[in-house]
Amino acid sequence: MKFANTFSSISIAAILAASATLSPAQTPAGTPSVPPPSLLDVIKINAPMPVLKIQPIGDPVTASTGNGIDIQDGLFAHYPYTGDAKDHSGNDNHLEVTGATATEDRFGMPNSAYAFDGQDDFMFADIDERKGDFSLSLWAKANDVEQSRYRSVINVFDKTGGSKDTCQIHTSGGRYPTYQFFSSNPESFAQVTTEWQHLAVTVSGKVIRFYENGDRVYSQELEGGEANKFSHLIIGQNRNRDAKYQGAIDDVYVYNRAINDAEVERLFNGGLEDTDGDGLTDDYEKGYGRYQLIKGSYDWKKAKEDAEKRGGHLATITSQAEWEAVREVVGELPSTYWLGGTDEKTEGTWEWITGELWKFTKWSSNEPNNLGNEDYLQTWGKSIDGNRLWNDNQFNENRNGYILEYGYYTDPTLADSDGDRVNDGVEVAAKTDPNNPLSRPAPDRDAPGAPPSAPPGPDYVKKIEELTKDNAAKAVRIEELEATEKALLDTIVNLKATNTTLTATVEEQKKTITTLKTENAGLKQQLSNSREEVVNVSYELTEAKEQLQAAIDVARTPFVNGWVYDPEQGWLFTDADHYPLVYSQATESWHYYELGTAAPRFFYSYKTQEWEAWDPMPEQTETAMASSQSETTNQNL
Repeated sequence: MKFANTFSSISIAAILAASATLSPAQTPAGTPSVPPPSLLDVIKINAPMPVLKIQPIGDPVTASTGNGIDIQDGLFAHYPYTGDAKDHSGNDNHLEVTGATATEDRFGMPNSAYAFDGQDDFMFADIDERKGDFSLSLWAKANDVEQSRYRSVINVFDKTGGSKDTCQIHTSGGRYPTYQFFSSNPESFAQVTTEWQHLAVTVSGKVIRFYENGDRVYSQELEGGEANKFSHLIIGQNRNRDAKYQGAIDDVYVYNRAINDAEVERLFNGGLEDTDGDGLTDDYEKGYGRYQLIKGSYDWKKAKEDAEKRGGHLATITSQAEWEAVREVVGELPSTYWLGGTDEKTEGTWEWITGELWKFTKWSSNEPNNLGNEDYLQTWGKSIDGNRLWNDNQFNENRNGYILEYGYYTDPTLADSDGDRVNDGVEVAAKTDPNNPLSRPAPDRDAPGAPPSAPPGPDYVKKIEELTKDNAAKAVRIEELEATEKALLDTIVNLKATNTTLTATVEEQKKTITTLKTENAGLKQQLSNSREEVVNVSYELTEAKEQLQAAIDVARTPFVNGWVYDPEQGWLFTDADHYPLVYSQATESWHYYELGTAAPRFFYSYKTQEWEAWDPMPEQTETAMASSQSETTNQNL
């Protein structure tokens, strides 16, 4: 019940090559201006949708051909979503639906796709474990392009405990959201949009191929992991079940092999639902979803207006096959339901409101009889085959209702029903009659581009003079600019010379600075040496002063019968008979002086039986002297 493709432009190059001229498209005056729901995307010529790849007439692509296309081979699961989520491959891999609801597909046909709310909707199938090459194909339409990461459209993974083998097509999130295929690493291959997109991925060994709208985007080698092993199939959410897709999904195919480019293109152009490969599904061509019984109380003109508001038209029956198809689709036809036929323009010359050829009738006996100026077609009594016959009636009689039709009836086994070498799908998209060889799309004629400027008028001599004068002025201006350029070039040369001189001067200054730095280092060393000499001289001066002071003290020390007074030790006694023994009145003991010691002098105390120093130790003296000399030096500096 679906079209096999949507279109943004119609390519008929092959047809133009076979025919030098084509008749202009004959668009019937009665053709509805609003496209029917089942054709919404098909005939939106300006919509950003892919171009249908037309198969050559006479060589339709079927499910199995000799050119490498066999879309039945290796089919593991197929979910056309025709009212349910059952597997139509014959393998019984049916999906369990949680929350997802049936919705319109990409052609506006109700209950022919599934909508996922991004909150808790998903589908699941527990399948037999399989390993090896595989392919995924589906249609997706995001409600919002800015969905967060890992919102999986389809996911297959290994249910074995602890296994991380998985692959999925999910949204990338971020500022520029894409659809990514994730196995070991995410790979973007299509931008997320709010239009229907065909997405496909094939895995052959370690080679992954990515497709968008029937065309291969690129290929790459699989990095790590075993993405080709899985035993669970999920639609609408990721493996962790914490990121769910928000949008619609339709026509899911899963293969246990890597299908080729031509087979991906075939799925894009209709898949198993389009036998003749004309871009229209078999069910659509037979009328499923295109015919409806509209109950109500309408006169003929009101019925016509209401049908067009619904995006269709009053049904037009062009063959016995179509009349039978109408009954097959809607069931038993009621009597007195309006059809889209009229002879209001010329009495007795009946026409279809779409402009289709009037080549089939189903008049009841003695009809049409134009009783009371009856110019409008309606269903009437039953025919022998159980269908309805026709009758003419006045437009202003309010009848029960009418038969609504979308599009045109075409032969599902012929890609070109009228033999005009234009594919039925192309004609439906162009809103021409696929059953009328004289109604076909107009040939593409690209504009040759912008024309040249207007030629000079009769006063071309004057125009030439004006142009010559203008050119002369421009030549003068060019000379001025050239002179200015030369002056600027000379200035540049002078500046370069000045720069060279300044550079040399800078180098000389650098050398001078280096020399001064060396001399400064030498002066610093000399200053340091001078400071050391000052310290030494100060030390020697201090020592001499102390010796002088000691001599003065000795000269002033009184000697009484062998007793001598020392400021530090008090009264000391010794003489030639006792020396080097010295008696200290302060300690009331004898001390033995170790001859040869000075600064400090060492004495052995017989009282304490220990050696004692009667003068400051050298380090104490040096510390005191250094401090004194440092103060003296600082004062001198």
